[in-house]
Amino acid sequence: MNKIIVSQSLIYDTKTKVYKDQLDNQVISYLYKLNYIPITISNGFKNPIDFLKKLKISGIIITGGANIGIYPKRDKLETKLIDYSIKKKIPLLGICRGMQLINHYFKGNLNKINNHVRTKHYIKTKNSKRKYLVNSYHNFSINEKRMNTNLTPIHRHTKDSTIESFVHSKYKLLGIMWHPERQKKIKSFDKTIIQNFFKHK
Repeated sequence: MNKIIVSQSLIYDTKTKVYKDQLDNQVISYLYKLNYIPITISNGFKNPIDFLKKLKISGIIITGGANIGIYPKRDKLETKLIDYSIKKKIPLLGICRGMQLINHYFKGNLNKINNHVRTKHYIKTKNSKRKYLVNSYHNFSINEKRMNTNLTPIHRHTKDSTIESFVHSKYKLLGIMWHPERQKKIKSFDKTIIQNFFKHK
């Protein structure tokens, strides 16, 4: 089974006055069902490279959570994960906030958006009539005009045309704005995207 590094959210416990890692446990169970071995990485690592070098990983996932800028420690760690992905040519998937961070990494901007939190909507590719129903938990969107030209849009929201997934033209980077792990059952649409991206065998 292939090993996948998974980033985590960060919270500050006001009672104990310490920072704590936090992760939706659905992420772990979802990846295991797809025959991956998920390995979480702590936001406490100032330099995660030594840790990563000791593991023969097949991919990296930057998960969802709080908006960029709220916890700089997390932003820095995940930025280093993108650096490592590019340098070592390891596939990196950004989910929701993770996709936004990839866009931010390449100097793209985000737009505040309404009616995209705790809802569902349809997405489609540019030249296809087939639509896919996905969930939505984000309050920032990505507009193609404010996105790095090396990021190629794949799926768009069928109504407002905001970018719902993209890939990098040179590096092995994929961003999706929805949360496949929050579905009650694994959708073949999501499974195909993830396994093809990580070259699952």
